[in-house]
Amino acid sequence: MSSSTMVIQWDEPEMPNGQVTGYKVYYTVNPSLQMASWESQMVDNNQLTTISDLTPHTIYTIRVQAFTSVGPGPLSAPVQVKTQQGVPSQPSNLHATDIGETSVSLKWSKPSHSGENIVSYELYWNDTYA
Repeated sequence: MSSSTMVIQWDEPEMPNGQVTGYKVYYTVNPSLQMASWESQMVDNNQLTTISDLTPHTIYTIRVQAFTSVGPGPLSAPVQVKTQQGVPSQPSNLHATDIGETSVSLKWSKPSHSGENIVSYELYWNDTYA
């Protein structure tokens, strides 16, 4: 949906082995972790949920598990989804060095979430002391 939100939708199990009472949606950026370390979200008996507060331009692996009154069923096959790029985060480590009476040299680190390519930077300054 956006750089930090995705909507997950699934079908109910073909053979639920009882009445499905809810679902648990698991998601992670590192699918090699054990399932207990994945983020998760419980969903009432609905086959749609929104996951928020995600990192922009990042691939997430998602799995869903149905629950009945007896307990959890098997996990779905993993699906991978990439969040949208979104706007970059702020640059960091800004340093200014005087070059002369009317010049200064600026250095900074690119944003940690900058997507594919940064097109340009905008610099703002205030000369109140001039």
